[in-house]
Amino acid sequence: MPENSQIEPRFYEFGDYSLDTKERVLRREGESLFLPPKVFDTLLALVRQSGHLVERDSLLEEVWADTFVEEANLTVNISALRKVLGTKENGKPFIETVPRRGYRFAADVTELPDDAEIVVRRTRAKISVTTEEEPQTLPETNPISKSLAVLPFQMLGGDSNTKFLGLGLADALIMQLGRQQQMLVRPTSAIREFADASQSSIEIGRKLEVGAVLEGSFQVFNERLRLTVQLFDVEKSSSLWSETFNVHFTDIFEVQ
Repeated sequence: MPENSQIEPRFYEFGDYSLDTKERVLRREGESLFLPPKVFDTLLALVRQSGHLVERDSLLEEVWADTFVEEANLTVNISALRKVLGTKENGKPFIETVPRRGYRFAADVTELPDDAEIVVRRTRAKISVTTEEEPQTLPETNPISKSLAVLPFQMLGGDSNTKFLGLGLADALIMQLGRQQQMLVRPTSAIREFADASQSSIEIGRKLEVGAVLEGSFQVFNERLRLTVQLFDVEKSSSLWSETFNVHFTDIFEVQ
């Protein structure tokens, strides 16, 4: 919760971005940007303390409350945010690193109440927030464009038994994304048949009639698990995002 405030603002606005704390979504010029839950929480924690140093330990405690995680998890989140946010107009990053201490969100942030209405202007100008006597009607969104299929993860160099681990990872991610209620996520029953599929992710996405497909692979090295994840735009047959994560592999349920 922000200092000197008992009520969390509905919106935080900075640059071309608007952070909606109720819907838990980041928007740029009206377009929603996908952020995994912990990445969103990291951004929110930094934005709340805009202009101030946020110590690493403080961030870890706020984002992963009552859960022990390595500092590498925080580094991965910061890297993901920098890729999404890009740089400010002056070419400098939104998130500054303070060596051996933590991070600082280096942008002017405006706090807006729950009753403020966002009026989207599709230009390079900042998103303006005003109160309108009559609500504006935004263009309808194709429901397919807001649908996602998470495919069973594939183990590189694994045997047939590993498909159950790959399906379990996908199932855990489907449940997490489904709770966000920001898009339609195909259930595990719909993707189960593709655990051994030879089709490409784009082909599967078209078969499932979704706008995006998330595929992943993993490798196990002793007690380390490396996950590589990639998000595809089905209509454009192009990659939207990719990332590699390295985690301890001591408890499969903790990994999920």
